[in-house]
Amino acid sequence: MKEYIKREVLSKIMDDIAKDETCPMNIVADIYYAVDCIPAADVEPVRHGYWQVGYFRDRVCSCCLHPDNDLDDYPHPYCPNCGAKMDKKDGQRRKKYD
Repeated sequence: MKEYIKREVLSKIMDDIAKDETCPMNIVADIYYAVDCIPAADVEPVRHGYWQVGYFRDRVCSCCLHPDNDLDDYPHPYCPNCGAKMDKKDGQRRKKYD
């Protein structure tokens, strides 16, 4: 699994290191430059939802209300429309930023 970091947090850590009198400033400058050259990752937060029972007894995504027309016994682990991960239990309310 890939890991992502926040550039602001790394910058704060680097500021703390740069305040150390024993750290050579040319090394700190090189590290700042290297961090600035790293491209930002295109990361999207994971949405969580559950399958609701729809009007025609089909499954409906709790996030986007898109129906799952595949009526087999094993529902999809993800919504094919919005990509929400179906790991909540039926009836759990969505949080504000889900």
